[in-house]
Amino acid sequence: MALQALEASPVVAPAPNLVYVTNVVSGGNGNGLIEFNECNNMSIVLTNTGRAGATGVRATLSSTTPGVVIAQPVADYPDMPIGISGTNLVQFRISTIPTFNCGMPMNFFFSFFL
Repeated sequence: MALQALEASPVVAPAPNLVYVTNVVSGGNGNGLIEFNECNNMSIVLTNTGRAGATGVRATLSSTTPGVVIAQPVADYPDMPIGISGTNLVQFRISTIPTFNCGMPMNFFFSFFL
C-alpha cells in the first residue's frame, strides 16, 4: 500500500529558490541614503537556497512613491549554483526629484523570474 502511494505521488523536480538577502545603495552624496535631488545606484543580493542552479535570472525594480523615478529598472543576475549569492550585473538606478520630501518612506517593488 505504501509503495502504491509513493508510486502515485508526483515527482517534484529540483528547482532553484531565490531569496532576498540585502541591498546596497551607492552614489548620491555618498551617505548610502536616497535623498531629494539625487541619483543613486542600488544593488540587490539574492541567494539560491533551492535544490538546483538558477540561470537566466532577470529582475525588475519599480516604485509607486511620488518623486521617485527608477531610471534603470531591469537587471540580469549571474548564474547562481545551489547555496551561492549573486548581485545584479547592472545596478538599478534610482533618482528623486528636487521637491522629494526627505524622510518619506519609499515603496519599492522587486520581482524576478528565471
